[in-house]
Amino acid sequence: MKVLDTDFARSFIRMCNDGWTFGWHEANGGNASYRMRPEEVTEVRSGFRTRPWVSMDTEVPTLAGEFFMITAASSHFRNVAHDPKRTLGIIEIDRTGTCWRECWGFRDGAHPTSELASHLINHEVRKAATQGKSRVIYHCHPAKLAAMTCVVPHDSAVFTRTLWAQLVECALICKEGVEIISWEVPGSVDLAIESAKAMEHTPVVVW
Repeated sequence: MKVLDTDFARSFIRMCNDGWTFGWHEANGGNASYRMRPEEVTEVRSGFRTRPWVSMDTEVPTLAGEFFMITAASSHFRNVAHDPKRTLGIIEIDRTGTCWRECWGFRDGAHPTSELASHLINHEVRKAATQGKSRVIYHCHPAKLAAMTCVVPHDSAVFTRTLWAQLVECALICKEGVEIISWEVPGSVDLAIESAKAMEHTPVVVW
């Protein structure tokens, strides 16, 4: 089966397009990744290509052998639905959890988001925290949430309570609360590690 004919690919593309429609992804802002199920890999594996392994700056041993659909660096979410083979790709993690390689997509020399380390480190944490149920890491820029960071103290408890007070649905969807972490260089391993510490107990982190 072709990747773009699968349910998981269509769902991923819809998620990206919904985010663009909501106004959460200015220019190349944001990125997303999905940890594929074994049966989904089996569906499309015959169409994979083989590329050299690329060493990572981090280790994710519990993700060894896993496959991920992930957005490309500098890609725009508005273009995902129109050009998925350029804006998306599938990567494989090696058996040691220290390298990755391209399997599909990333046309015209594209490559995974610059925040790949953050995605993988946090996938590892959320996989453990949810007994494997969590499969998506989604980074976006909701304008109203960004505005809150300018007027609400950067205290996780205060921020969570304020968010819950604004929309009762947030108390249902973000019942574990929202964690605010201190500034780190975007795309850095330090940012990934700080995010992972927070994601051990909440799925929602504000940078």
